[in-house]
Amino acid sequence: MNYDDDFEENIPQTATSDNTDKKCPSCGGSLSYSPGDKKLVCEYCGHEEDVGEVQSSRQVVMEIPIEKADEMASKITWGDEKKSVKCKSCGASAIYDSSKISDNCPYCDAPLVTDQNQEKGMAPQGICPFTVDKIQAQKKFKEWLNDLWFAPNDVVKKAIGGDINGIYAPYWSFDSQVSAKYNGEYGKDRTVTDSKGNRRKKTDWYPCSGVIHHFFDDYLMQASKKDNADLIKEVEPFDTAHCVPYKPEYVANFIAEQYAIGLKDSWEQAQENMRKDEVPELVRKDIIQKHGADHARIRGELDIRFKDNKFKYLLLPLWLSSYRYGGKVYHFVVNGQSGKISGDRPYSAIKIFFAIVAAIAFVAFVMYIFND
Repeated sequence: MNYDDDFEENIPQTATSDNTDKKCPSCGGSLSYSPGDKKLVCEYCGHEEDVGEVQSSRQVVMEIPIEKADEMASKITWGDEKKSVKCKSCGASAIYDSSKISDNCPYCDAPLVTDQNQEKGMAPQGICPFTVDKIQAQKKFKEWLNDLWFAPNDVVKKAIGGDINGIYAPYWSFDSQVSAKYNGEYGKDRTVTDSKGNRRKKTDWYPCSGVIHHFFDDYLMQASKKDNADLIKEVEPFDTAHCVPYKPEYVANFIAEQYAIGLKDSWEQAQENMRKDEVPELVRKDIIQKHGADHARIRGELDIRFKDNKFKYLLLPLWLSSYRYGGKVYHFVVNGQSGKISGDRPYSAIKIFFAIVAAIAFVAFVMYIFND
């Protein structure tokens, strides 16, 4: 969506408690978002309410020019800052990290979401609702455990049964039109025969130069600082085409984290990633394609320009949990959209030992057969 002067009026706000603390009209219980049904559902009596998701093509997630970011929000830091939020269900006050938008009340387990006037930073513009529900995520985890090589025999029994939490992780999404001028060489292979009649491959190199243009669409950067950031990276990608404008009902009974890495730092890191990895690879592919070459290499520095830079602040779905085995805690993550899973795992020293012994015995047997 293009930016206009009154875009602030179209940005969704996070005054979420009225929606996430919504009560069931039938029994008074708390309503929660159900990924499978895509509705607000009462877990006590089964009452359902539509979230009101609009499928119109006009309901796209707004993109904001990066130069307008300062108009949206001040920087936010993770730090040790805390805040007190009063639960509307039981009246208890909970103390928790200010980096979270929502959590469950530690006393009555009701959905607990802070009002916007208690939050620093901007509201999310878009959200990818869960499509993988809790039961499916637990099934994925069990299947993953069963497929582990060299895992202890009892790890499945001991790991299953722990709770699994649905969390909306904060991401910055960037769009940018990138151009890069380059000088390089392309190589073409040919076969030559030396004076002794031996044939070998030789690569002939030729100079080249050019310019590439590429549009990066929804280039995602994690915006949280977590010990399990690598595990989260392993369950990417997310299909951001299925993101919808933020609605507070989607976070009902889920945890939604506020970003810990600000827009400026994240954009600088995204540009660095593009400079070091994505753009050079695009240049090499362009050289090979243009010249019908077998190889390509870049000479000197690329002249890279970024323009029409825009961003979105998105909440993307994850199932997170941990299990304890042998006195150590292991974490796992399930993509709440695709079901892709990644996790830490224990290894069985006994299984590894016998595998090594078996491999050595097999090699020794093969050598014995061939030398006999």
